[in-house]
Amino acid sequence: MSISNVTSANSIPQGVQNLFQQRRQDWSQLAQALQSNDLAGAQKAYADLQSLQPNNQQTATANSTSGGNPIQSDFAALGQALTSGNLSQAQSDFAQLQSDLKSAFQNQAGSQGVGGTHRGRHHHHHSASSSQESSSGSGGVNLVG
Repeated sequence: MSISNVTSANSIPQGVQNLFQQRRQDWSQLAQALQSNDLAGAQKAYADLQSLQPNNQQTATANSTSGGNPIQSDFAALGQALTSGNLSQAQSDFAQLQSDLKSAFQNQAGSQGVGGTHRGRHHHHHSASSSQESSSGSGGVNLVG
C-alpha cells in the first residue's frame, strides 16, 4: 500500500492543509533569511511561525529554555537570539533545531516500524531458506514443512 492510499488529499481538511502549507512557507522563508544574513526577514518569518502554533504551545515554547522537549527549547532559543539581534547565534540555533527535528522524525519513523515490515519479511524469508539449506546438511531440524 502506498502512502497516497493511506493519506489522500481528500481526507485532510482544507484548513489543515492550509496550515501545513503556511508553516512550510514560513519555515522556508526563515531558512532563506538566515542563510542570506537577513535579520529582519528571519524575525518576521519566526513571528509568522510562532503565530501558527496553538496558544498552549506558544506559552510552552516561550517558557521553555532548557530540559524537556529539545525542539521547543531550540525554537525558544532561536526566538531569543532573533529578538536580541544576534544573527550568528540564531543561525546556530536554527541548525540545532533542524538537527533535532531530523532526529525526532527518524526516531518516530523507527518506533512506528516504517519500512520495518518489509525488511522483516525479507529477512524472515531469507532466514528460512538459509536455515533449510544449512539444516539439511547438518542433520538439524528442517524449519520448512
